Amino acid sequence: MRVWYRLRQAVSRATAGLRPLNTSVARQVLPPEGWAMFESMPRAEQEHALCVHAQVSKGPLALQQVALLHDVGKADGRIRLWHRAAHVLLRQAPAGLADRVRRWRHADGLIRLAQHPSFGAALCAEAGLGEDVCRLVALHDEREAWDDLPAHERAWLAALRRADDAC
Repeated sequence: MRVWYRLRQAVSRATAGLRPLNTSVARQVLPPEGWAMFESMPRAEQEHALCVHAQVSKGPLALQQVALLHDVGKADGRIRLWHRAAHVLLRQAPAGLADRVRRWRHADGLIRLAQHPSFGAALCAEAGLGEDVCRLVALHDEREAWDDLPAHERAWLAALRRADDAC
């Protein structure tokens, strides 16, 4: 299942520029600073974020904002296709191997992918988004840290994870 998901995701990213993109919902849901961050994201990331948002659009405003900005930490342009492929493979590799690969000279994209939740949370904080949005962006990929959150935030992150996996 995970292989098909990643293959579908790669095809979707490669063809993102071929489909029309309606960003009006993002403009409505995000404050001006959040909208500026959303606009800075590559088109494929915007498309993914809009898909995730569509899955949680009936939820609270904070969850909707997290859906649109959860991957904003990937938006600096350093991430290449080989970084994405290596990142997926390294998630299954022993920690020592992953650490050695991340020390390679051209591994900045791998580091960005691995740490995109914290980069994204910092961007959200700089933009003045709510503490809950920043916290959820920071923790969206760290399921082991969810136990310390209030029940409603755990439920929001679980809904976000399902939506993220579906997109």
